[in-house]
Amino acid sequence: MRKYPSWIAGLHHRRPDGLNRAKFCLHHLVPGTTLTLVPEPTNAHSDHAVAIKLADFHIGYVPERHDWVYRALVDEGVKLHCVVEHVEAQGWLFRRARHVALIIEILR
Repeated sequence: MRKYPSWIAGLHHRRPDGLNRAKFCLHHLVPGTTLTLVPEPTNAHSDHAVAIKLADFHIGYVPERHDWVYRALVDEGVKLHCVVEHVEAQGWLFRRARHVALIIEILR
């Protein structure tokens, strides 16, 4: 099984419903949490966007430079498993996640 490091992009942008993604991630993600990767072929900003979700909560995107994830999921039908490696916090008063590191595994 091959494993690749990644992170959640767009963490500091609020969701359309106003949810602060960085605060949500700090309070709901721990190492080992499994996340879902969902291709968004009609995304207005990128034709190879992959959303990252925890249950039904959209918490960010796979970084654009990791476009291999979209190709693997859509073009090649490869099964991928995404887990949280670690969460870095910032701020002493309004604590939120500064960075969420991921591991994406290729399953065969």
